[in-house]
Amino acid sequence: MHMTSPRSLCPTASLGVEARTDRRRGTLVLLTTLLLALGSAALASTANAYQPGLPDPAAPKGADSQWLPADDWVQRRWLPYSEATLSKVLDTDRYELGPWLRPGHRDLADLAHEKGISPTKAVRRVMAPERARVSARQYRVLTRRARRTFTQRHLMQHMLFHNFHTGPANGAWPRAIGLSWPEIGRRRNAHHLSLWQVAERNGKDPEHVLEVVRAAIASNTREGIRRHATSRTQALAWQRRDMAALASYAKWPAGGRVSLAQASAADLRPRRGQDAAASFSAICVLH
Repeated sequence: MHMTSPRSLCPTASLGVEARTDRRRGTLVLLTTLLLALGSAALASTANAYQPGLPDPAAPKGADSQWLPADDWVQRRWLPYSEATLSKVLDTDRYELGPWLRPGHRDLADLAHEKGISPTKAVRRVMAPERARVSARQYRVLTRRARRTFTQRHLMQHMLFHNFHTGPANGAWPRAIGLSWPEIGRRRNAHHLSLWQVAERNGKDPEHVLEVVRAAIASNTREGIRRHATSRTQALAWQRRDMAALASYAKWPAGGRVSLAQASAADLRPRRGQDAAASFSAICVLH
């Protein structure tokens, strides 16, 4: 099942790259979030277990590669464990996870094997800190969800990188702008407009539109915490990232690009032996 808005109109790959110092964090989050508009960005393909265009293993017959389950926790991006814990357990970060989870590549279970840890043990370790905050029954539910994040590539890519691809956010944009998603998409694509410009041209105050979307994001966070579907720490961390990135996302034109020069200017320096181009590609994740 897809999200409320058509695939061609939905936010695609919104990345909030974790900076290693406080000085870099804000700039990196804002710049890399602009990459959500890179629907046609080129990434080198690698031979692996998945083939481009195939849906996740749990997808029903006939589903395409963008299929997502209808479960609330997926549609609302309630990660059952902490992203920080995941990074420690798999000795990874968003620079590695971005390209690893791209279409045509592999899932977290494959990455665990690559790191010399069994997926079963990795799931146990990422879930260990959650045991104290929930009931035994809820812990079993969350652990089953955690296993799915390790075996379903697109599901996990969605959880980590599709910041605004949630039911509440998707519903907030057209409600605040006063247009349906198909009409918003038609106007954006016809004139290469941003959501901000579409709102202005429809007589809406873009700042008010952003306030409506922020309220939807905050409500989604509170509900995930209330249901014990995600931890307070995890939910608030992603909320802060989304709030910081929202204005930049709204102002980015349809079909926009972020150049290597812009990435370099934000100090996205090569890491782990990458050259500059590879470092830039590492944060470009296609939806």
